[in-house]
Amino acid sequence: MRSYEQRTKRFYLFIAFGLAWSLIATMLTEPALPSASFTLFIAIAPLFAAYVLHITSYPQSFLDRSLMRIRPNIWWICALLIPILYGAVLVSTYSLPLLSTVYHPLWVLVFFYCLFQEIGWRAFYQRELHVYSFWFSSLTVGAISACWHIPIVLVLFQATDLQIIALICFHLLSAAPLAFMIATSRSVIPAAIMHTLFLLLFILSISFIQAFIVYSSMLLLLNGLIMLMNAVFPQLYKQTFTL
Repeated sequence: MRSYEQRTKRFYLFIAFGLAWSLIATMLTEPALPSASFTLFIAIAPLFAAYVLHITSYPQSFLDRSLMRIRPNIWWICALLIPILYGAVLVSTYSLPLLSTVYHPLWVLVFFYCLFQEIGWRAFYQRELHVYSFWFSSLTVGAISACWHIPIVLVLFQATDLQIIALICFHLLSAAPLAFMIATSRSVIPAAIMHTLFLLLFILSISFIQAFIVYSSMLLLLNGLIMLMNAVFPQLYKQTFTL
């Protein structure tokens, strides 16, 4: 059984990385290709990998197993309030172009992108790591998803070395809060909302080194609070992420 689970994890990574990185390589060699269509397929790579392995490995509904549940509770409110509070601190301290960025219609697509990421990386892949602790599995998913993003942001956004380092820090610092949000709410939707808002704050703060340091510090503080809550209520993670 353990070898079967190992194969599932390896096949997931093979599909998620292979599909996204091969499309990125194609875009790099053929710049005339429609970038919007390729970007869409890159975005759904984790979701596609999760779906393919789900239908070949598990009998239950994919929507149910991927935690696509609309059951609002107090944690849905937290998914909104925490990023809003962080944004208020950053905007009141630094001159960040919040309004012009927030009201851009592109953020609707970004939400679905984050939803696909949460279904693939956490609702599916982190669940495959259920035998490990909350922190080990969360940081593993954060590190792997950061690696998955590196060539994508290099090719699509021409990111600098400093921005790549900031991206890695963002994925590592947001991994546990997003996983804990899924564990407490039993749904990927509030985690996708939080992921979208966290990403918005990351994009706003990345141009101001001091703002990004403050933002990273606030995410680190949130990790400390989650460490305390996970120590008090360890069953939340185990109940949600057990296969």
